[in-house]
Amino acid sequence: MAIFDGGGRLLWGRVVCMGCSTSESISMTRRSPTTETRIVLRTILSAGVLAVLVLACAGTAAGATTWVVDDDGGAGVNYTTIQAAVNAASAGDTIEVWSGTYEENVDVNKRLTLVGEGADVVTVQAADAEDHVFEVPADHVNITGFAVRGATSYSMAGIYLNDADHCNISENNASNNYRGICLNSSCNHNALTNNTANSNTRNGIYLYYSSSNTLTNNTADSNRGCGIYLYSSSNNMLTDNTANSNTDYGIYLRSSSNNTLTNNTANSNNYMGIGLSGSNNNNTLQGNNASNNNRYGIWLSDSSNNTLQNNTISENICNFGVCGYALSHYTQNIDTSNTVDRRPIYYWVDQKDKQIPDDVGFVGVVNSTNITVRDMVLTNNHQGVLFAYTENSRIENVIASDSNYGIWLLDSSNNTLQNNTADSNYWGGIYLLHSSSNNTLQNNTANSNHCGIRLSDSSNNMLQSNTVNSNNDYAIWLSYSSFNTLQSNTVDSNNDYAIYLWYSSNNTLQNNTANSNHYGIYLWYSSNNTLTKNTISGNTYNFGVDGNSLSHYTQSIDTSNTVDEKPIYYWVDQKDKQIPDDAGFVGVVDSTNITVRGMTLTNNIRGMLFAYTENSRIGNVSVSDNSDGILLWYSGNNMLQNNTASNNYYDGIHMEESSNNTLMNNNASNNHYGIRLSDSSNNTLTNNTANSNNYYGIILHSSSKNVLINNMMSGNTYNFGVWGRGWGCQLSDYIQEIGTSNTVDRKPIYYWVNRQDQEIPNDAGYVGVVNSTNITVRDLTLTENHEGVLFVYTNNSRIRNVSASDNNCGIILLESSNNCLTNNIASGHTAPDDGCGIRLSSSNNNSLTNNVASDNNYGAHLWYSSNNNFMNNTVSSNNRGICLKSSNNNNLANNTVNSNNYDSISLYSSSKNALTSNTCSNNRDGIYMGSSGNNTLMSNNVSNNNRGICLFHSNNNTIHNNYFNNTNNARDNGNNIWNITKQTGTNIIGGYHLGGNYWSDYTGTDSNRDGIGDDPYYIPYGSSVDRYPLMQPWSGTSQKGDLNHDNQITSTDAVIALQIAASGGWNANADVNDDGKITSLDALMIAQASVGVITF
Repeated sequence: MAIFDGGGRLLWGRVVCMGCSTSESISMTRRSPTTETRIVLRTILSAGVLAVLVLACAGTAAGATTWVVDDDGGAGVNYTTIQAAVNAASAGDTIEVWSGTYEENVDVNKRLTLVGEGADVVTVQAADAEDHVFEVPADHVNITGFAVRGATSYSMAGIYLNDADHCNISENNASNNYRGICLNSSCNHNALTNNTANSNTRNGIYLYYSSSNTLTNNTADSNRGCGIYLYSSSNNMLTDNTANSNTDYGIYLRSSSNNTLTNNTANSNNYMGIGLSGSNNNNTLQGNNASNNNRYGIWLSDSSNNTLQNNTISENICNFGVCGYALSHYTQNIDTSNTVDRRPIYYWVDQKDKQIPDDVGFVGVVNSTNITVRDMVLTNNHQGVLFAYTENSRIENVIASDSNYGIWLLDSSNNTLQNNTADSNYWGGIYLLHSSSNNTLQNNTANSNHCGIRLSDSSNNMLQSNTVNSNNDYAIWLSYSSFNTLQSNTVDSNNDYAIYLWYSSNNTLQNNTANSNHYGIYLWYSSNNTLTKNTISGNTYNFGVDGNSLSHYTQSIDTSNTVDEKPIYYWVDQKDKQIPDDAGFVGVVDSTNITVRGMTLTNNIRGMLFAYTENSRIGNVSVSDNSDGILLWYSGNNMLQNNTASNNYYDGIHMEESSNNTLMNNNASNNHYGIRLSDSSNNTLTNNTANSNNYYGIILHSSSKNVLINNMMSGNTYNFGVWGRGWGCQLSDYIQEIGTSNTVDRKPIYYWVNRQDQEIPNDAGYVGVVNSTNITVRDLTLTENHEGVLFVYTNNSRIRNVSASDNNCGIILLESSNNCLTNNIASGHTAPDDGCGIRLSSSNNNSLTNNVASDNNYGAHLWYSSNNNFMNNTVSSNNRGICLKSSNNNNLANNTVNSNNYDSISLYSSSKNALTSNTCSNNRDGIYMGSSGNNTLMSNNVSNNNRGICLFHSNNNTIHNNYFNNTNNARDNGNNIWNITKQTGTNIIGGYHLGGNYWSDYTGTDSNRDGIGDDPYYIPYGSSVDRYPLMQPWSGTSQKGDLNHDNQITSTDAVIALQIAASGGWNANADVNDDGKITSLDALMIAQASVGVITF
């Protein structure tokens, strides 16, 4: 279509020579609509003289109608809204829209041409932000000359084509939407031309499952996602588009193939200029410019057979890169007409017996043989040098720096890397990945990277005389890599690991130097490695071996290896020997009758390691400044005596799966844990001291039948504790023999097992009662242990007037029932992994009354615990107040649960509990239920919380006669009951009827003055409703005896008087005998008055 002014000047459209072939069409550029042309156009339109040449839309019916839209109305104007014109128009019609702002969402559901007077003067603002501005589900629709904005909700677009073909979208400004222009399943010759799509929340132009479209000369800048994004969209042509300064990608193709990108500009994007990832195949990128992007220029990931020609890539942090996991992902057609920082890309596929020229900007060698890369400097790419599926080739004297990876070998073998420098790369200096084997790396330098040299799934490589210093994390890292040789490498001053073997076996480490790193040499879950003549010194932790099976500890490590100039003694399968006293590290594996005595072991991952070792001795050894001091792993019948374990980062002495050992006269201080037993049984601890550790003094975890005699613990964060599996409900974990000779802060430990009818003495420093009955714990102050009072499988007992503070947990009941907890204080338990004031786990039928739980992580926590009474307790100023998880049939009544940081009372997967007359104020959430049903909430005061009551995925709960006065009173996305049948009775705000709840934000009326709102209260976030919301009682004057304010005395008033009398309440009009109280006598007198026997 073309529109001319009175002087024959073209205003819109193009002219096609009807006598010419398609290839001979005459293209004319539209003039910008100046004020003069707009006046001429309006004059022509208002006079009804519009010259229209129907040339652009094939098949447009002769005699099509032109409709005029102007929001101001006037002569020659058909409609004031675009949608009205669309509704009136027939297929093939044209709608001209004059300048103005149109607030509407337009559905163009038929073949139409919509022509705006210009995007600078015609604005269509979304009336509904949750809808597209223009939605086009029809074919052959043309939209030009509009500014469209305001479709800001998720997935909304300024212009949205849905399953539409042969549409022409041109010269529009689609900015400030969620997406600017979106094509969804729209294929076959849609044209997007000269549009602007800037500053959208997500993408400027988005093609989703849309193919065979043309995008020409569009601008998509400053979007907070991608400028132009193609997802599963193929055979599209993108030409002369600009996609700059976007938050993610300029142009991004994902799972999109056979597209052509020509002469596009993608500069200054926050992440990437042009990116192809996820099965983008057979695309052509030609003549594009990707510069000054904050990360990548052009990047191909998991994409195959793409062609790149004449692309200019410059001044990006990583100009160019190709990555993937299969040969096809590296098979590309990339010639030297592509440049990075004005130097050509050499990307060779299926080549042999050649040398890369030295004027290169990027090197990629794929599926090739006998290629030489030598004497060049490569910077600012994803990889400096890429070898993929390449063999028998050489990389020599190359400087590869300031890239993501310096040198990258993938599935490449029998190559030599020599005298290269791979420094200051963002991730890795030299990487060998995915079955890269039999390579030689010699005299290379890999400094100041994240990781210096990494081998992953790569075997039989030689790393010799390399220098790997000052890397941010790993220096040399082998993962799942075996039969490699590391020889004469220098690995110094790295921030984390110098040489780290992770699940890597049968490697040889020889003559390496690892100095001044955080970790020196560390073998993790790796087997059968051989270490000789390695020098390890000045590291925070010089040496260590870790694993979870005997094979992981089976290594060949001789005394030619040294830590801080002292030999490593790593003995495997030895017996009847003593470790010499010059040791720098001691590891004893699968051995018997070994003696370690009279030495100092420092600065290793383990100062002293026994693994699978029996009937041996460690005596008079000092272990300090290690990660762990002494570790016994699956080791039994050993003696540890007179040792000092201090200032170790984690454990002083740790036994894991180790039984029948004796620890005597050891001192464990200033560690994280002093002495820790995990899954270790039948050990004897005698006369040990555990002081000033920053976590636990002595802890028994999932360990049974241990004997503790005369051990002293003081000044630890938590002096002592016994802790079972999970939340600890296995009796055997708690069967210990611990006498009162053991002390915490100079007070005895009372740890009673199988006791009856006794009372804990009042000098206790720790109380544990196991498998006992009728035990009394009272009038104690218990601090700084794992738990203040521990009941395990203990029934019919009492805890009274106990103050438990600053423990991990205050009072814990595990599998314990029919106990009474009264007048206790539990405060200051803030450990993030637990930190309960009072915790019940799998404990039923207990009574908790008049306790105070404050300043804890959890005030009170019930876990799989049922039929407990929790009454008249104060639970305040905790992170969370009272929490029930998988706990049923509990009664929570008259508790004060205020000023907690999160929930006041919370129920998770808990049913049939009763919450009655609790006060829940000044919390984040008053009452919270998640996946909980059939609970009853009645007469609770829930006020001054951010959210009063929240029910999520919770059903069949009954909530009535509660007081809600909060910022947000309620949320409920389930099906719950928020009122009972209206009935006479005194409610929570002093009214005379029961029904629903009091809501501070209820705005209804009470026309009959019965204290029940006339309209329901609707609970937000679902369909639940309170049909009888309570209102403040009527405050007018009524006669004596008229208690329901209906201006008459009836038997109903007598019933109300009886209810007031029973509740102990007060109502002046019910005190008909004026004795100052409400009794059944008043009810009787009201009944008499109702039948006229007496009057008031």
